[in-house]
Amino acid sequence: MKANLKRLFGSVLKFANHDFFPQANPFVYWLKSPVGWVVVAIGFSIAVGLLIGPQGYILAAAFAALLVLGMFWPWISMKGIKCRLVLSDEELREGEEAEIVFQVQNYWPVPVFGVMVNGDILQELDVDEEPIAFSLRRVPAWSEAEFRIPVTPRRRGHLPSGDVQLSTGFPFGLVYISKPVEIPNRRLVWPACQSLKGQPGADSVIRNVMGSLCDRAGDDGEAIGVRDYRLGDQLKNVHWAQTVRSQRLMVRERQTLSASVVSVTVDLSPAHHIGHGTQSTFEWAIRIAASVCWQLHQSGSGVRLLFVGLESGDQNQTSNRRGIKPVMDSLASLPTLAQAQQATIESPRVSSSMGFVGGGQSVFIGTSKSVATDGVESQKFMIDLEGFRSEEALDFFDSEADPVVGDNIEEHDATEVWVTSPQQAADQLDAGWKRSFCRVAG
Repeated sequence: MKANLKRLFGSVLKFANHDFFPQANPFVYWLKSPVGWVVVAIGFSIAVGLLIGPQGYILAAAFAALLVLGMFWPWISMKGIKCRLVLSDEELREGEEAEIVFQVQNYWPVPVFGVMVNGDILQELDVDEEPIAFSLRRVPAWSEAEFRIPVTPRRRGHLPSGDVQLSTGFPFGLVYISKPVEIPNRRLVWPACQSLKGQPGADSVIRNVMGSLCDRAGDDGEAIGVRDYRLGDQLKNVHWAQTVRSQRLMVRERQTLSASVVSVTVDLSPAHHIGHGTQSTFEWAIRIAASVCWQLHQSGSGVRLLFVGLESGDQNQTSNRRGIKPVMDSLASLPTLAQAQQATIESPRVSSSMGFVGGGQSVFIGTSKSVATDGVESQKFMIDLEGFRSEEALDFFDSEADPVVGDNIEEHDATEVWVTSPQQAADQLDAGWKRSFCRVAG
């Protein structure tokens, strides 16, 4: 019985929404707007006045006044205000709360109501949703108001992305009048970084992420000579036998640490990734790259970041030679998966080289479809596609979501760190980092 009622209800809905005369659509679409219905009401009121009595003319005049007021008041309101969107100078990351300052000047002697700010503030809106960033209930008359709006970017990229418009439809919402918002400074929102605890150690035998010891003057390793004491030298380095022999303070000259450059290669080929929006494996590969590069930089190591699989015209290589900012900016500026797929369709020329750059350690970041063909032994951070197919696994920022387990990481090689779901990513990356990079410290 329940199933029959459900089918009947579905049939009624289908019949009610069926377009029987699609040829007439260009002539009746204007009725979908409030202005169209007000015009129809004016027409019927005039017909009532002509056929029945003068009361129809009064209604027509009222509807006409409503139409004029509803169409011209928003336009007049927009002519009298000027606005700016100012972003703070702090570094922004996806998932972290930030503050934007919205400055409005109202030159009219009356307040302005119902102002909406439309724009992409990286909130990860659905395609069908209106990009309303926030709204202002009232802007005082003859004033310079400043509104501090907390926002939480849900994805990386430029903030704001695209143009920002100020619009109002007050008082009746018949039409909406917009004007552009001045944006003096746009900011880049960096991808989220998972916390990787533990700093790689260094010794004189094993070459690791921190580099290797060499026979140059420094404060690490074995003694390579003796020199006169200089202000600031530690007393534990004083060579007492030479001090007594020469009758002046002498200290041991030790080896120094020669930092290596770690090559981090990220496979961003659209064919190797799945998902959409912020929870695609494409975005997670970028987050893992950001986490690894950030921790390597904090450890004092050189980083060379290489992107493969993107359109050949894109910038595909950067380093932390001038700090971590160029690395994080390049990661934040990468196209989305949808943009990369579209670029591949329009221009199939992509960077297909999977080789690593430079010597030292190498790190490869990809998915279970990725294949590193460079012949160089590297540490691999891999994303299990099966764990990211489920819709229940799709909220990185929802700490209460149940983890969806994909492939079994214990079945893989020790040089591979596998991320099987968004909720388990932090623990798996941290454990893999300690096992792969910090094992020599113990």
